[in-house]
Amino acid sequence: MYTPKSISFCLFIISLTLAFAPSAQAQSIVINEMMSSNATTIADMDGDYEDWFELYNDGQDTVNLDGFRVSDDIEELDKWIFPERLLAPGEFLLIFASGKDRQETELHTNFGVNISGELLILSNAEGVVIDILPPYEMITDQSVGRLPDGDENLVMFGVSTPGFSNLSGELAPDLSDEISFSHPSGLYPAPFELHLNNLDGNHNIHYTLNGSDPTPEDPVWPGFMLIDDRTSEPNSISTIPTNTPETYVSLGWQPPIGQVFKGTVLKARVFSGSEPKSVVYAKSYFVNDSILERYPNLPVISIATDSMHLFDYETGLLVPGITHDENPDLPIEWGYGNYNNSGMDWERPAHVTLLEPDGSVGMEQQVGLRIHGGGSRQFPIKSFRLYARNLYGNNELDYDFFPWRPVSHYRRIILRNSGNDFNTTYCTDALSALMIENCNIARQEYRPSVLFVNGEFWGIMNMRDYMDENYFEAVESVDPDDLTIVDNWYAQVHGSNTAFLNLMDYVADHNPAYPEHYQYIIDKIDLDNYLDYVTMRIYTAVTDWPGNNIRVWNNTADDNLFRWAFRDNDRAMREPHFNAFVHATQESNLYWHHSELSIRLFKKLLQNNVFKEAFYQRFIQRVLNDFQPEVVHPMIDSIAGLIGPVMDEHVKRWQFPASQQVWLQEMDKLRHFVDERPCASLLQLVNFLDIQPAYYPLGVCDSLDMLANTYFAGSTQIQMSIWPVPATDVINVSLDEYPGGNLKMGIADVTGRFVLPMEEVNISMFATAQFLTRGLSSGTYVLIAESQHTRSSKAFVVGARY
Repeated sequence: MYTPKSISFCLFIISLTLAFAPSAQAQSIVINEMMSSNATTIADMDGDYEDWFELYNDGQDTVNLDGFRVSDDIEELDKWIFPERLLAPGEFLLIFASGKDRQETELHTNFGVNISGELLILSNAEGVVIDILPPYEMITDQSVGRLPDGDENLVMFGVSTPGFSNLSGELAPDLSDEISFSHPSGLYPAPFELHLNNLDGNHNIHYTLNGSDPTPEDPVWPGFMLIDDRTSEPNSISTIPTNTPETYVSLGWQPPIGQVFKGTVLKARVFSGSEPKSVVYAKSYFVNDSILERYPNLPVISIATDSMHLFDYETGLLVPGITHDENPDLPIEWGYGNYNNSGMDWERPAHVTLLEPDGSVGMEQQVGLRIHGGGSRQFPIKSFRLYARNLYGNNELDYDFFPWRPVSHYRRIILRNSGNDFNTTYCTDALSALMIENCNIARQEYRPSVLFVNGEFWGIMNMRDYMDENYFEAVESVDPDDLTIVDNWYAQVHGSNTAFLNLMDYVADHNPAYPEHYQYIIDKIDLDNYLDYVTMRIYTAVTDWPGNNIRVWNNTADDNLFRWAFRDNDRAMREPHFNAFVHATQESNLYWHHSELSIRLFKKLLQNNVFKEAFYQRFIQRVLNDFQPEVVHPMIDSIAGLIGPVMDEHVKRWQFPASQQVWLQEMDKLRHFVDERPCASLLQLVNFLDIQPAYYPLGVCDSLDMLANTYFAGSTQIQMSIWPVPATDVINVSLDEYPGGNLKMGIADVTGRFVLPMEEVNISMFATAQFLTRGLSSGTYVLIAESQHTRSSKAFVVGARY
């Protein structure tokens, strides 16, 4: 017999129940069984494994449940009200506590019950409480129920009977014994003796050090164990190849250089003979005299799982295995293996410990483990995806991965290998996400970490959001029932892709140059989001887009507008002069094959001058405000400060990047891109949009003169001097050399729009012209001078007036 969470709570419940006097007929309806963590027991009509409870009529009369109420809150007894439903004597009724709120053929409440224990209250149609099931802490796929049916005796079932008599159920094993550890998981600067104890001295503790769950055949705990640095021990799982022999030589697996750093992963369980008497406990310990300085400012993540889950020929996630041998001719140039499989069949149980940089425990939890990614699955270091499920004891990851964001619950998280950037900077996609913090785009947060697998150093892994329905529910507050997700312009990921495909068909069949067609299209999309999204993709010169890495979503219950989410921007920020405008509007090019569908929307919208102007303005706005070197360089330096101290150890583990020096060079290339791209992209912008010279953007290059001079390459430049700087009400302009012919001058703002139009001026060498700037607000402006064969510009600043 199992007891509820709190004796005092039970006394309260008893007194509450006695305070009411329900009729004999109503009293015959009881909560007969309840499961608060259903992973495999029974699915609803949607195929979902939801929490459930069962009613039973223990009386002699049929009872109409119309108006009966059930709740998990003593302050709100009518939280969910039953529809008309007759329950005959001896009959059972199954109700899913799913939050789906349905009253048709299958009953679903508008709330769920918590695995850690939650009250369940049943009231009759008059609002009188007739039964209460106290809160019980339960293991996944176990239920609490009455035995026999309708009795006051409550027991735990290991084999449950939803909708049927509890007499056919099987009692759950007693796992009430507990293990206490003298030391928590953590980072320790010196060796120590670890002591384990359990409650029942007649039971034995069995343990493992290889990540597998203990069995009665594993060693009995010796009383204590010295926990020390294990680096001197031979490398084990880090010597197993993780991609195919056919993989490009430049991407092939290579063994670690020297001994990898090793910690101790301990799993323990209590047994009485062959019978388990406790749950499995898992702890991770890392010992080194400089451990607290070894990974400064980075959390340490330890994955403990049976090595068969990772490296077995038939079932291992990380090896080519049987999938490779059975598919030798698949046209995947990077090879093929077990790691290319996906879905629940390729999810493995694992225990995850997350340690804060100071060594304290941030999270210890059982999870599901999958391989994440597309082409990056072929790389030797692979991305993992962590799943919280009731199957593993908790349907949420019990940790605030990104504490600066007002979201504290996650069901999925990625430990990412940086994708196509794994052998260069290891941070390009992360940097891209940081750069759009002020943009109207759903993005993945970034926090680098250090990963260990079964105690062996695995490398730097980037903690990132997984952008599925759980992400949009938590971050964008979208009910999954109202969510649509479409990938790569057509693939249905969540909800229905019909509306999006219909929109793409409309774009194909209509010319947006006509206002009515343009209006129809922008009424279906979040234009502000789309402008930011395309701007960022083009600015970062990404090459595997727009034919790939597209995720579109909408909320049908809100404005129903399609929005673009930002992810997988790894093949980017490499060549500052790469013309991504042309790349984004060409079906076929040297970098990526683009279908007509992938370039359709942007290319067609550019036929409309209103959109063309909006895109021009947005691009310049972002370049001038969010993408300037002085804004982005600190982001790069911050990332380098986090992963730089660990990069040498990471390189020795994988030999990707090739060396610490190569990584530093790649980071310098990234900085070079950030310096060069503003000017280069704006030149491409005005050429691509075929904007007249009066519109060319100024004010973003070194000295703010380079852009115009480059734009008019081959022309003789006019050398000018401007004073005072900053100006207030007037500027003085003199020429260092008279260009000859009629001379015109004007003043433009930094977007290239004239604030003082071009007019002829009467000025010669050593003479001075004046321009009134009294009507201009403070900021940067550009003086433009033009004669028959020359055109140039010079920046100046109008200061604030007090």
